[in-house]
Amino acid sequence: MYPSALIITVADLCVALLAGTVIFPIVFSFGFAPTIGSELAFSTLPRAFSQMPGGQLFAVAFFVVLFFAALTSAVSMLEVNVAAVREALGWTRRRTTLLLTAGILAVGLPSALSYSGAHLIFTGVRVLDYLDETVGTLGIPIGALLMSVVFTWFLERSVLESQIDADGRVTAIVLFLCKYVIPAVLIITTAFRLLSGVDFPGTRFIPGAEVIGTPAQAAGIAVILTLLLINILVICRVWGCRLPRRLRRS
Repeated sequence: MYPSALIITVADLCVALLAGTVIFPIVFSFGFAPTIGSELAFSTLPRAFSQMPGGQLFAVAFFVVLFFAALTSAVSMLEVNVAAVREALGWTRRRTTLLLTAGILAVGLPSALSYSGAHLIFTGVRVLDYLDETVGTLGIPIGALLMSVVFTWFLERSVLESQIDADGRVTAIVLFLCKYVIPAVLIITTAFRLLSGVDFPGTRFIPGAEVIGTPAQAAGIAVILTLLLINILVICRVWGCRLPRRLRRS
């Protein structure tokens, strides 16, 4: 397992660096502000492509690659939830996949329409930007933090060792990183993100980045934590996590 995880991590990092070295020179060449996230993909880059020689071809290629990147990521993330729900509820794979896919489509439709003619806005910000700022920017590190804590502090070590599938030295290193180092790094980066994005907007170094604001961002974090708590309860039911004694008594 760990060689695959290492290959995926290195490949993802290389692709991200390559995309940055290609995209931002295009943006700077045509005098546009180097925005981030959905605004860069759906507003800034289309304007840059429209001024490029052969820009239509580059635009089609870019959005086709973006579509398949999103599709493959969605399939991989859906598979984890399908497996957990199937084991917890005993549903068939077909039923579980159809219900979860329908739920994702219903929840994701407002985001898909926020940069269309519908122009869906929430608290003065496009829905996609709002979700990118909360679920995308904060939900991923918070989710990773909770997963690292649950799987290393509450789950039986033998389960993790069987999934890592490596010798004792490598397993000990991976467990140490997941138990202590990764949670600490995630806490620090999330804290800095909250401070730079909410309390001190002037410290943002990328022009054009929108600040959603403390109330809306707090609401988004509350939704994230609720969903993650549900997932953790499902995981504990499937694999039998060892909850602390205080939680057991309650």
